[in-house]
Amino acid sequence: MNQFFCSQQTEEEDLIGTADTAPIYVFIECPPPWTMEIWNSPALSQELKRDYLQLRAAVQDNKLNVRFGFIYGNRPVNTTKLLIFRKPFGFASGYQKQKFNLSNLAATLPILKTNLLEDADIYPAVHDAKDIFICTHGSYDKCCARYGNIFYRQALETVEKLSLTQVRIWQCTHFGGHRFAPTAIAFPEGRFYGRLPPESLTAILTRQGDIHLLDPVYRGWSLLPHPAQIVERELLHRLGWNWFNYTVNCQILEQDEDNSYYCLKIEYQSPEGVLSCDRIEVMKDQTRAVALHLSCQSEALSHVSPFLIKTWVKIE
Repeated sequence: MNQFFCSQQTEEEDLIGTADTAPIYVFIECPPPWTMEIWNSPALSQELKRDYLQLRAAVQDNKLNVRFGFIYGNRPVNTTKLLIFRKPFGFASGYQKQKFNLSNLAATLPILKTNLLEDADIYPAVHDAKDIFICTHGSYDKCCARYGNIFYRQALETVEKLSLTQVRIWQCTHFGGHRFAPTAIAFPEGRFYGRLPPESLTAILTRQGDIHLLDPVYRGWSLLPHPAQIVERELLHRLGWNWFNYTVNCQILEQDEDNSYYCLKIEYQSPEGVLSCDRIEVMKDQTRAVALHLSCQSEALSHVSPFLIKTWVKIE
């Protein structure tokens, strides 16, 4: 039996810059077990599987970048929840959330077709509970089963202990970075985390304590492109927990052909309305490159290089 777990080889890897950057995330409540290809999961009839695959093909034909996932929560299941998170245009501090309580899985399809392919504006955004998605998708990678399930139970205990009635914890299918298990996404802000211990989750949920508690667990902010995520971590260091209340807009001004150098323009506005604008160069740090197996199943090593900040100039 293969005893290799990919998460055991990444202790020295810096997580920042590994957050996914999709503009739209769709989470469908579907009871496990989940197969590696989620559309083959037992809860889906053949007809429903066909309809979902047709929808996904239409989304791709329309060149929409959408991440689909299944979720399952610790709650009485008498409805099927559908959650959609959409990146706003311009300045933002998080994703716009749409929430639907539906009678069954099949009822998600007309909502998704209208929302993704026709007119999303007919469904209003909501501002309610924070959703924490924890990957427990063991059929995709065994690290998520081994570490994700334990952390899911710990997260439920943490939320109950802290009496956080506006936080909902979900099990979730794969969203990348299983070598960092246990992994989680916090929505609607869209921040990704990995190698999570319970004490870091407490800091994330309460936004209290030493901000550097996030350093070993923070993967980045999905609103920003990968090279800008290291910049956002530095702003988090400078501004502390108040940074979570800022709005941000980012542009890539230049990049080289092999995506190892970027020039960025980052604008950010404080809750009081103070606007800042910085021009920042980042590049891959080849001196810190590591060779890793990106999953428990991969045989070949992949070389991963983190970004570093080269220059930082404030624009008046």
